[in-house]
Amino acid sequence: KFVIIDIEANGFLRYMVRNIIAFLIASSENNWPNYFLKDIITEKKRNRFPGPVPPAGLYLLKVLY
Repeated sequence: KFVIIDIEANGFLRYMVRNIIAFLIASSENNWPNYFLKDIITEKKRNRFPGPVPPAGLYLLKVLY
């Protein structure tokens, strides 16, 4: 089973992509309602979902300057 997620930005924080993936996995597995997801994002409370996913399987394909 493969999932391809393409993330593009003008800057990244440490573990940002791994945290985004963990957030997506946790929200899909737990069937959280939209308002709950919005609350997690706006409150910036990381203890409400698991930490970053392991880096295995994540690849940096290209850097543009």
